[in-house]
Amino acid sequence: MLRNKNKFFIILVLFFVILLFTKIDFRLKTDITCCSDDFDYFIHAETIAEDFDFDYANQLQGVEKARHNKVKIAPFGFLGSGLLAAPFLLIGNIFDNIFGEISQNHVNFKILFYSFSSYFYFLASLYFLYKSILYLGFNITTSKILLYISGSGVIYYFFERYSMTHVYEVFA
Repeated sequence: MLRNKNKFFIILVLFFVILLFTKIDFRLKTDITCCSDDFDYFIHAETIAEDFDFDYANQLQGVEKARHNKVKIAPFGFLGSGLLAAPFLLIGNIFDNIFGEISQNHVNFKILFYSFSSYFYFLASLYFLYKSILYLGFNITTSKILLYISGSGVIYYFFERYSMTHVYEVFA
């Protein structure tokens, strides 16, 4: 019973620390505009979630000449993070369809849920890293795992640049 209370307390503290550092101004944007790395990764996820294909013609309307690879219209960024974030963007699409257009409620659920994908994969990475270290027979605490991960640059990308590939690479 006491152990369950300790786990609950640790999870609650971790949740509040994450909320403390979360920057919401990026997550409440209405659109991710061309031509940046964030845009490339978002377009990969968007074409998978909306069209279930890799035809970027309808996602890159108006910027076809800016983002292309030789003959085929496609973003420069790698596909991996878009593939992992696509289910979250699909959920955001469903919420957008249920609650209306962006102009009515000023929230783009696609981008909001897309930003939550980095949370999911970061926390899943911590869990799998912790379980792997325990499986190898090392005695380590959860706080040490958090300390080691905090020493890397992935924390910046987890909180600030959720669309970049770093969190997804740690997970993979």
